[in-house]
Amino acid sequence: MMNLPDFLIVGAAKSGTTSIYSWLRQHPDVYMPAYKEPNFLADLSPSGKAIRTLTEYRALFEKGNDKFKGEASVCYLPFYQRAIPKIRDILEAPKIIIVLRNPTDRAFSHYTYFRQLGLEIAPPEEAFDLAHLIPNDPWGGEFNPYIIPSLYFKQVRAYMDAFPEVKVFLFEDLRDQSKICKELFSFLGISEKFVPDNEVRNVSGVPRFGWVGSMMKTRWFMHNVVRYLPYGLKGVMREHLLRKPFMAQEVRTRLDAWFTEDIKKLAQLLGRDLSLWISR
Repeated sequence: MMNLPDFLIVGAAKSGTTSIYSWLRQHPDVYMPAYKEPNFLADLSPSGKAIRTLTEYRALFEKGNDKFKGEASVCYLPFYQRAIPKIRDILEAPKIIIVLRNPTDRAFSHYTYFRQLGLEIAPPEEAFDLAHLIPNDPWGGEFNPYIIPSLYFKQVRAYMDAFPEVKVFLFEDLRDQSKICKELFSFLGISEKFVPDNEVRNVSGVPRFGWVGSMMKTRWFMHNVVRYLPYGLKGVMREHLLRKPFMAQEVRTRLDAWFTEDIKKLAQLLGRDLSLWISR
């Protein structure tokens, strides 16, 4: 298991995984590669800097020495049928971290993000149809990227069935950083005394100015410039160049209809009250 991760952050996308990744990456006992989302264990390579072989994957962790190593690839959750067998084969039984967000909010945030990247041009009434696919979807366009990844029950149950140590957080838990970090560090068996910075990470939005939208639609710019900017600078850019998107009530109602029954089953699985995700 040398130069391979001891834990994985597997998703869900647009649910706060970047904050978890950042807090863990700051911890002195933890090594996480700067290259977030290698996606290797789900056989996905959405960017030009693809990790295609086990040798390349090991190389991501070679500087970790004796530290507790991990990586974060949010595609591992929706692609659980593909990822879990490969994780078991290569890593055997790593600790699994999952962060879940209100599925309607997650879906809309994902939609906004793809609009921001120029990958999505369809209006919400078209995009939130199960048959809607994106030809240039970084995840391959195998299913609707907003609805399917937000149907958590089967995904989470599969990980809980496959691995002995699975920790599930909710997006709402991230509001109390001190509490969640202690739980997270305790789960991983590392020092709970460390306090990371509390900067909010990876907030989505829509461009305030036309030229910003044009620039962000250039995939070369996003993958070769934005990808490597310091988190602090990214935060400043988001604050000044993006605005929070508005979700119309009819869009929320349409999305809620997809997820209500799945939420009820998930609540029973996790033993947590998820009524706030259903009733407003």
